[in-house]
Formats: sequence, structure tokens, C-alpha cells
Amino acid sequence: MLNLKEVMEIGEKRVSQFHAQYVVYSDLRNKGYLVKTGYKFGAHFRVYEKGVKIKRGPKAPFEHTKFVVHAVPEETAFSLPEMSRAVRLAHNIRATFVWAVVDKENDVTYYEIKRLKP
Repeated sequence: MLNLKEVMEIGEKRVSQFHAQYVVYSDLRNKGYLVKTGYKFGAHFRVYEKGVKIKRGPKAPFEHTKFVVHAVPEETAFSLPEMSRAVRLAHNIRATFVWAVVDKENDVTYYEIKRLKP
């Protein structure tokens, strides 16, 4: 069984921005959210409201993905087309795109990004 230090070492060698992803995942779980992989939607995580149980088939509105979250260190630069793509993908599944920025103190700031309709 690996300890946390070993998991972090392996993760940081194999996954780009692993530390930021781990910090955001832990923060969301500590807040009670259900967190699943979001790679299918072009982000790191899909986030469900507290208490939701994942099931197949028809879902009530509260059972759908609430947020699509992308975790990044604070020094990360991004392009507007990249951001636009992520927001559009989240919108297609009726979720809100969230940019989760991890600073050097491991504090997370969440930026909710939505489409504006003129």
C-alpha cells in the first residue's frame, strides 16, 4: 500500500499539473461534493451536488453534473479558444465551467465561467 508521499511522487512524474488536480479534488471532496473524472468533457473533473448518487438512465435535474472543473496552478496561461471550447462543452451538458486556480499556499480560488448571450 502506498502512502500519500509515494502517491504524490508517482502522480507528479506521470501527470501534468498533478499537484493542482490533487489539491482541487481534495478541496471539493472536503466540501462534500461528489467528484468524478471529467476528461470526457475536456476538463479534469465533473462535480455533482452533495448527496447525489450516480445512476444510469433518466435523471432528475439535481442528479446531473453541476460543474465541469479544470484545475491549474496560478502561473498557468490559457488561450481564449481553449477557454471557449471548455465553456461550450460544459454548456452542452447543462453544467457550469469552473477554472480552479491553486496558489503557492495550496489555496484554491474558483472562477465560474459562463457564455454571454448578446
